[in-house]
Amino acid sequence: MISLKRILFLMLACSVVTFWSCEDDEADTTKPSISLTSPTEGQLFNAGQAIALDGTAFDDVKLSDWRVTIEPNFSDLPKEGFNYAYEDNSASGTAYATERTIDIPSETGAGPHTLRIFAVDDAVNTSDTTSVVINIQNPEDLDAPTITLSAPPDPTIPYSADAGGDNDVYVTGDIMDNRALAKMMVSWEYAADSTEYTNEVYPYTVDLSETSYAIAGNASPYFIAPTELGSFNLVLTAWDEFNNMAVQRVAVTVSK
Repeated sequence: MISLKRILFLMLACSVVTFWSCEDDEADTTKPSISLTSPTEGQLFNAGQAIALDGTAFDDVKLSDWRVTIEPNFSDLPKEGFNYAYEDNSASGTAYATERTIDIPSETGAGPHTLRIFAVDDAVNTSDTTSVVINIQNPEDLDAPTITLSAPPDPTIPYSADAGGDNDVYVTGDIMDNRALAKMMVSWEYAADSTEYTNEVYPYTVDLSETSYAIAGNASPYFIAPTELGSFNLVLTAWDEFNNMAVQRVAVTVSK
């Protein structure tokens, strides 16, 4: 015969199991969301200026924190970009303002940066990341270098080159800057979709320091043709000391 204590114990055990089951059914699995008002995609800022971050985090139960980061979309340039990270652990409620003034250091180099922001709720559900690309320029130097070609006379008309030929692509001209050049890169891209073509030579970089630089014909290893057949662009890219950039393309057809 089952005792009264045994019956009470079994009833209590069933109640606990039922309670746990209900708790599992009611677990919060809905992730929060972020609405970003500012900054906007492509917005331009000066180094030394402030970014007014403005948005709202939402959750169906309770928010816990939100985080924002900024990173440069470039590397290996004369001036470093802006790296930033902030986390606010005081978020609460079902709606919380994600507001902050972010100061851009005055020495920041020019170029695109990506701002990312996301929120976390009390159940550790994480929102999708909202991101925008912003552009930073340095007011100390807003003038980009210039690339002027004397040969070929029309860089949009394709040169004909042999695969791997080191004497077929002849390019001359000058790169100029109002203050100081910092770097030149010679690279190749597929003409059809602008994706980069690389090999053991390219991309090829040259460190510069003067206000002008002469592009010297078919001097190796600058203008060695790709080893694949097809339509390509030879891409000349120049940066000044504040990361301002100039780009010039020369069409080349590798036919044999």
